[in-house]
Amino acid sequence: MIRHVRWSLRLFLVFVAVSVASAPSPASADEWLSLRGQTPEDAAEGRPASFRQYEPQNEPLPDQPLTISETLPEGLSMPDEPAAAALPPPIVPGGTNLVLSWTSGSGDDLGMTDIDLRQTLIFPRLPGFMVSPGTSVHFLTGPETTDLPETLYDHWIEFRYLKKFSDRWAMDLAITPSLYTDYENVGSDAFRMTGRALALWTCSPQFQAAFGFIYLDREDILALPAVGAIWSPTDDYKVELLFPRPRVMKKLAASGDKTRWIYVGGEFGGGSWAIDRTDGTADVFTYSALRFLVGYEVKQPRGFSPRVEAGYIFNRQVEYKSEVGDYDPNSAFMVRLGGAF
Repeated sequence: MIRHVRWSLRLFLVFVAVSVASAPSPASADEWLSLRGQTPEDAAEGRPASFRQYEPQNEPLPDQPLTISETLPEGLSMPDEPAAAALPPPIVPGGTNLVLSWTSGSGDDLGMTDIDLRQTLIFPRLPGFMVSPGTSVHFLTGPETTDLPETLYDHWIEFRYLKKFSDRWAMDLAITPSLYTDYENVGSDAFRMTGRALALWTCSPQFQAAFGFIYLDREDILALPAVGAIWSPTDDYKVELLFPRPRVMKKLAASGDKTRWIYVGGEFGGGSWAIDRTDGTADVFTYSALRFLVGYEVKQPRGFSPRVEAGYIFNRQVEYKSEVGDYDPNSAFMVRLGGAF
């Protein structure tokens, strides 16, 4: 298992290495994020300043980043010479997101401990394009009635393009080649291609909507229509009706650029992994669950932005492609700690 974890971390570091090789200094990176109207926290979670939320597993809904000319103060223009001075850096590290979660369970109840790490890379010379590699490790506890591996792994790299057509309309396209496996079964069932295609409509500064579909490529659910909205009736309240993580938020306090929020919401979770059963038979394990969450988070443009959540998990299902060993675990509790930096 330790060997598998090491390979997971190595794969993630390979994805991120390009940012170290060609990224600007931290001050320059902060400057370019500011020009885009996006904070490091927003970039780490894949969300821009104007369409804030949307997490994951990795389906945010932001606007397109602005070009240099669009962000200059009124009356100023870019100099014609030298041309090289007008070029932004090729890659800007948008931020890193780390999440640790624990789900109760023992005996015949399925428990989990999850570690999720992802990085966003922004390409200022290709406005609207970003890449987000990531990796997750899931340590399973139980169940005794069926044979599940002790550890599952996710690796993915999301390629995303955001296009703003006008002040009201934009689109969000993404494709995410992924590997979901126990590292014993790395056949064709371990590779999955997820994605989304969304149209974003800004009706007013208080209301935004999204239409399209999300392709999950799971054994139980292949794809789902996506219809959602974000409504901010006041500066202190926000209603995010977005799959797979709707929530209602209340601002507790604001100090400069830092704000503190509490929220309640739901979440659709799970996934499909290629595994080997104890008798050596190749199979696919699918886990699905619904979650009710209560959370607290801090949003700030610089430094670490923490988030703490606790919740109740219900409607849990364990299914196999072979249909051998299917069962429904009991409800459980979960705690999640994480944030962006």
